[in-house]
Amino acid sequence: MKTVQQKAYLLILIAITIYGCDIHVFFSESVPPEVPTLSEIPMEYRGQYSGDHANDKFYIEAKLIYHKSSSYVKRSVENLIADQECRIEVGEISVVDSDCYPLAIGNGDSIGIHFYEIDTLFDFIRGDVAKMHEGRLFLNYPNQFGEFITLVLEPDSASTLMCYFLEIPDEEEEIKKLTSHYEILSNREKHKVFILTPTLQEFDRMLQPRYLDRRDSLIATLHKNQVSWMER
Repeated sequence: MKTVQQKAYLLILIAITIYGCDIHVFFSESVPPEVPTLSEIPMEYRGQYSGDHANDKFYIEAKLIYHKSSSYVKRSVENLIADQECRIEVGEISVVDSDCYPLAIGNGDSIGIHFYEIDTLFDFIRGDVAKMHEGRLFLNYPNQFGEFITLVLEPDSASTLMCYFLEIPDEEEEIKKLTSHYEILSNREKHKVFILTPTLQEFDRMLQPRYLDRRDSLIATLHKNQVSWMER
């Protein structure tokens, strides 16, 4: 089925991290080092948020973070069947993957459909690791080799979370400035892969704005505890 949903960049980043390439610097263990892992997301982060795109909704719960998106498409029946390989059923459209979508409009030869999609962004059960350090929430995602990349959630105001990807350049001279504890793997893929094992002091040096690549801003629309970060 061809997608009609524009994926949030955050989702693409996580998918690349877990399943693919294009990232060449990883941490050997979840970060920050020497910081206890959390068993659930702190209460002050939980709630419902809107993202940079109007139809993006993010839900942060105790054990899970997920993204829900929606889109509306109005097409001619003939083109929809040809493009999406759909079949018309009573009151709904069914596509080849057996998902059915409610029929929103039926007017002559044109129909309208609401598409909804849910993607898991963080899940303790999946092996993702969360840590708190210096007022920031670190979300660690393992790849197939058990190495990690990290997203950072940081309160920007009473109701906004900034989401950053901790992106260390894949250049040895740059890495040497940050940590002396690293390994270079040259047999995994065509590009060199750097595995970092920094101390906590070295890791703190990595939290410079130049290495924190902004990915999204999350605006709270409903807080589970209805208390702002500024009041805690």
